[in-house]
Amino acid sequence: MKTYQVITAATTFPVSLTEAKSHLKVDTSADDTYIESIIKAATQLSEEYTNRFFIDTVIEQYASSFAELQTLFKSKVSAVSYVKYYPSGTTTIPSSITLTNAGSGYANGFTYDVATTGGTGSGLIVDIKAASTEVTTVTINNPGSGYSLNDVITITGGDGNATFTISALGNTENQVILDSSIYDTQLNYEPSQIQLADSKSFPDITKRNDAVLARYTVGYGAASDVPEIIKQAILLTIGNFYQNRNSVVIGRIATELPQNVKWLLDTYKVQIIGWQ
Repeated sequence: MKTYQVITAATTFPVSLTEAKSHLKVDTSADDTYIESIIKAATQLSEEYTNRFFIDTVIEQYASSFAELQTLFKSKVSAVSYVKYYPSGTTTIPSSITLTNAGSGYANGFTYDVATTGGTGSGLIVDIKAASTEVTTVTINNPGSGYSLNDVITITGGDGNATFTISALGNTENQVILDSSIYDTQLNYEPSQIQLADSKSFPDITKRNDAVLARYTVGYGAASDVPEIIKQAILLTIGNFYQNRNSVVIGRIATELPQNVKWLLDTYKVQIIGWQ
């Protein structure tokens, strides 16, 4: 089974209130609240019809297997933040770490992709934040593998003496981040895909509907980046809603996209096979 949820929704729309009022030839503010509501409705209907989010939106897609991530639901995907999974049985992959020594000599602010040494495993990369040259927070960037519980890990850089311990390993109750070298992202395709990298293999996962997830950003960017054809389709839908406010319109479903709007949106419609 595959599903998704919005993590960070867009706060703007492809069509502004000013643009909508200009299209409707409305020069008063009496209907502003209503027009704003139909801008939202027209945008949502258009997004559902095209299987897209128009303004950058962060979503998480859940699946019961890695194979189900081969098709990402929404387009246009600009970046995949990470893939997580529930491992089957015991694992040597860290899922939680605890800072034990702040160290010194580290660059203030955030530093990403910081290497580590120590412990029984390899490949653990972290992101750190420092203040007054001391590490204040540390988070897992790439978990690596082969580690043991309570391993003491040293963060390289600075004086190299900041340390943390591995406080939890992934198990059936803890998600772990999949090493990004295991998969390739095909973002130029629509729908976009997450595929197994050459000569790699996916780890064993526990049996559950949300065994794996992918967090990714989808959208054209800002409102100014949305194609004009899509904007025109939304404006036409706004005009239709504004003129037909009743819940029942003879011969038409009030919330149905007009046929001329569908013709425009068909240019950008992404066909998704096997939604569930």
